[in-house]
Amino acid sequence: MSYKKIKAVVSDLDGTLLTADNRIGAYTRKTLKTLHEQDIHFIVATGRHYLDAKYIRDSAAVPAYLITSNGARIHDKNDQLIYRKDVDVDVVKNITAMLKDDSSITLNLFTENAWLASKDYADTDKYHPDSGFTYQLFEKAAAPAENVAKLSVSHPCGDYLAKLEKSIISSFSGRANIYLSTPTNLEVTAAGTSKGQALQIIAQRHKHKLENYMAFGDAMNDLEMLEMSGFGLIMAEGQKRLIKRLPDNEVIGCSADQAVAEYIQKHLL
Repeated sequence: MSYKKIKAVVSDLDGTLLTADNRIGAYTRKTLKTLHEQDIHFIVATGRHYLDAKYIRDSAAVPAYLITSNGARIHDKNDQLIYRKDVDVDVVKNITAMLKDDSSITLNLFTENAWLASKDYADTDKYHPDSGFTYQLFEKAAAPAENVAKLSVSHPCGDYLAKLEKSIISSFSGRANIYLSTPTNLEVTAAGTSKGQALQIIAQRHKHKLENYMAFGDAMNDLEMLEMSGFGLIMAEGQKRLIKRLPDNEVIGCSADQAVAEYIQKHLL
């Protein structure tokens, strides 16, 4: 596979493209601008809500597709919605019922225009320093079940959440995609929904082959897009579970050092 055949670059945000202060660094912005000038598509693929990801993409001043909520939404470079897939209503209802009496977890729902959270977060501002995107509190007993792009469960104890992951997979495998995006955050999207599946939709739109795509990620919700792309690069701080699943994929530097931009500069520009 030749770097010269690359048609598009796709990158996760947190732990990948963004620096430690949750912004796109100046070196990365410059790199993405040059990438655009060379007619190579850029695609953001994130678990974040569309409204949040759009602000981050716009701060780079580069046209880009947005794959958000782990593939549940795709917006084109002009912010037109071209794909959406919600979590099955029964799955949302049953997971919410399963967790409604567990006061130790925080339940999050991404609806079309909002992020709903069952408890306050102490440090949410640091993840959204410029957009100001934030949650609205809701009662788990009154959780909406329709138009949910993504459901996530947060818990400070990784072991506790790992046990919960097994329980949810046991009950809903085949009816939903379930990821530990971090050791303390479990995410649920519709069955068959992933960043990789969304990337395939974009590639087909442009009559591209995914073997001519370069992807960067760090977590299990990046697994499919890293598997499906011709070049799937894993960040140095990537989840051990991800690195174990993809032992042949190259591991690059750290997001704090803008390693995605460095790799693009070295191999594509």
